[in-house]
Formats: sequence, C-alpha cells, structure tokens
Amino acid sequence: LALSPLLQTMDDSLGWRNAIRYFLIWQVVVGAAALAYRPLPPGWQPTQLQTFKTSPAKKYVLDLSLWRNEVFVVWTAAISLTMYGYYIPYVHLVSTTRSLLKSPSQSYLYR
Repeated sequence: LALSPLLQTMDDSLGWRNAIRYFLIWQVVVGAAALAYRPLPPGWQPTQLQTFKTSPAKKYVLDLSLWRNEVFVVWTAAISLTMYGYYIPYVHLVSTTRSLLKSPSQSYLYR
C-alpha cells in the first residue's frame, strides 16, 4: 500500500532510474541481513558469563555452512533474481498512469 506513493514521490524528486537504484540498494541491504541471520537452536539459553565474554551474533554472522546445501543455494539465487525484477511493474505503473490520466491526483494511488 505504501510502495506506490513512495515510488511516485521518489520518481518526482529523483527520477525513475535513481528511484529504482535506491530500491535495489535497499534490496541488497535486506538480502545481506537475511543471509547473516541464523536462528539459535531451540532451548539454547546463554549464561550471563557466556553473554559477557562472547556475543552469539559474532559466531553466526559468517557461517558459510549453509552454502553447502544445494537447495538453499538454488532457493537463494531464485529469490534474489526475482526480487531484482520485482519493482519493474511499478515503474511502468507510474508512466501508464501519467499517460492515461490528465493529472496524477485523479489516480487511485493517492486515495
């Protein structure tokens, strides 16, 4: 719901190419955060001493063992490629709205 007005605002102020570039940068940041995430095993509770000496996030940030799983690699590649093309229809939506309507305020994107 918020993506269309946000993209329209970014398109007006930055131009459509820069708006898509910012969305792509955001997707790369979110993708990197998703790759760095690894849930803790169930029932694992650190003691105060373990928490004080080492951070659990330190161990899991560069855990590359997930990349040995072929299903994980294929799934990650497919989702990444899909998300890079995800915003393309929104670019065409703005230009189509401009060509069909006399003013952008007539669009349902703003209501």
